[in-house]
Amino acid sequence: MINLFVYHTILYVTSFISLFTAFFWLSVLYLEEKQLNIEEDYTTENAPVVTILIPAYNEEDVIAKTIESIEVLDYPKDKIEVIVLANACTDRTEEIVKSYKHKGIKLVSIKEPGKGHAVNIGLQKAKGKFIATFDADTIATPNLLKRALPYFADEKVAAVKTSIKVLKPENFLEKLQWFEYMGVALQHRLMSALDVLFITPGAFSIYRKDVLKKVGGFDEHSLTEDIEIAMRLLHEGWKVKASFTASPFTKVPRTFAAFHTQRLRWARGFFSSLLKHKDMLLNKKFELLGMLILPLNFLLPILIIVGLFVLIYNIASALIFLAIELYLTKSFVYTSTAYTIDYSALFWTIFLIIIGTGIFLKTFGLLKEKAQYPLAVLFYFLVYPIIRSFYWLFGAIYELTNAKKDWRGSERW
Repeated sequence: MINLFVYHTILYVTSFISLFTAFFWLSVLYLEEKQLNIEEDYTTENAPVVTILIPAYNEEDVIAKTIESIEVLDYPKDKIEVIVLANACTDRTEEIVKSYKHKGIKLVSIKEPGKGHAVNIGLQKAKGKFIATFDADTIATPNLLKRALPYFADEKVAAVKTSIKVLKPENFLEKLQWFEYMGVALQHRLMSALDVLFITPGAFSIYRKDVLKKVGGFDEHSLTEDIEIAMRLLHEGWKVKASFTASPFTKVPRTFAAFHTQRLRWARGFFSSLLKHKDMLLNKKFELLGMLILPLNFLLPILIIVGLFVLIYNIASALIFLAIELYLTKSFVYTSTAYTIDYSALFWTIFLIIIGTGIFLKTFGLLKEKAQYPLAVLFYFLVYPIIRSFYWLFGAIYELTNAKKDWRGSERW
C-alpha cells in the first residue's frame, strides 16, 4: 500500500487548495455582488458598426435559426454587418445562407478547413470597428450588443464575452451542462472583475478589430482559438471583460460521444494555450493572473487526479488484504490496520458541497433562473470535478504526444 503519510498529505493538500479556491471566489462574490447585474445599455446614437462573423462547418440544421435570431438584436440595423464564413462545407449550408442575401447577409466560401483560419479571413473583410464571433448554433437575445459594448469605454478593454446559457436542456447530459454553464457565467464575471479572465467563447464574444489585427489575429493551429486569443490579449497588456446580463443561448452535446470530443478539445486547447504562454505562469508581471489564477487552473486538476488514484489504490489494496484474510482465516473479521477510513475527507467534501450549493443558489437568483434538475446538481458536485480533471489529463497527453487534432468529431449536437 501507499504510505498513509503520503496518502494523507495528498488528501490534505488537495482539500486545502480546493477550500482556498472556494473561499477566494466566495469573497470576491461578496465584494462584487452589488455590481453583478448593474450593466447599462449602450447608447446607440452614433453607434459604431459591428461585424458579426459566423464560422460555419456543415451547419444546415441550425444556420437559418442563428441568422434569424440576429434580427432581434436591439441595435441599428444599418450598423450591423453579418458575414457567414462557410468553412469547407459539404452540405446545404451555403445554399441556405444565400437565401438570406436579400436581408444583407454576406457569404464567404472558404476551401481550407479550420475555424481560426475562417475567422481570420472574415477579420480582413470586416467593415466594423468591432468584431463579434458568433457560433453557428448560437441564438441571440436582444440586449447582446447593447450590454457588451459599454465595457469598451475603457480603452484597455480589447474583448468582451457574454454569459452563455444552454438552450432547452432535455436529457441528463444537457441538464448537467445547463447547470455547469450557470456556474461558469458567474465565475467568468468574477474573473472579469479582477481582470484575470482568459477566455472569450466563440458562442458570442466581441473584440476591437484594430487590436485583433495588431496581435496577429486568431491562432489558426489552436483547437481553442477563443482561449488562446484571450491569453494573448492579456499577455500583451489588454483587458478581457464579461457581461453578466448579456446571455445568448447555445446548443450543447446531447450524447456522450459528442461531449467527449468537445471536452477533449477544450482540455487540449487549454493546455496548448498555457504552454504557448507559459512565461505568464508565476510571473509577477501578470500579477494575480500569473501568480494565482493560472497556477491554480493548472495544479488543481493534477491534485484531484493524483488523489483519486491514491484513494483507489488504497481501497483496492484494502480489499485484497481483506480477501486474503478471509481466505486464510475463514472469518469476516478484518484485522488489518493498513487501511483506515479518513472521515476528514468526507467532512471536507460535504463542506465544499454546501459552499458550492450556496454559491449556485445565488447564481440562479442573479441570472433569474429557477433551481432545478437535482440529480444533475448532485452529479455535478460529486462526480463532475473528477471527469473534468481526467479530460485535463487526456488533453495534456494528446497535446504532448502531438496526436491528431479533431475539432468537432463526426457527431453534430
